[in-house]
Amino acid sequence: SGKHRAIDFWRMIQYASKYDIITGFRYPRKDPFIRQIISFLQIFLISVLYRLPIHDYNTGFKIVNRKIIKNVLSDCKYMKQSFSSELLIRAIKKGYKVKSIPVLFKNRKVKGTGTSYSILPEMIRRSWNGYYSVLKENL
Repeated sequence: SGKHRAIDFWRMIQYASKYDIITGFRYPRKDPFIRQIISFLQIFLISVLYRLPIHDYNTGFKIVNRKIIKNVLSDCKYMKQSFSSELLIRAIKKGYKVKSIPVLFKNRKVKGTGTSYSILPEMIRRSWNGYYSVLKENL
């Protein structure tokens, strides 16, 4: 969809032997202001709730080791809209090593469904319910 540059993949892959997940940290954010606020709040909430380092939890631009797929993926069940967040939270809590790399994040060429302001309250509600459900598992 033109959001990321291929060269950023090559910058990320060089860490694959040392880290289990390499996640792109979207920079600079080109989203509308309201989405930037929501992303900031999401990152802050996850970091505080789970006592985790700051990462861009919901970006899909990740390199994930196969062992994560085998050992973590089946546990992910609460956050359909924020699947990447749940995967990263669970992987970190299981002791997997994560590296964040700043990647260029460009405007989408096609408007995504997540930017529709009318669905933001429902997305926030579902995400909060998912975060709370994962937290109740005492990870």
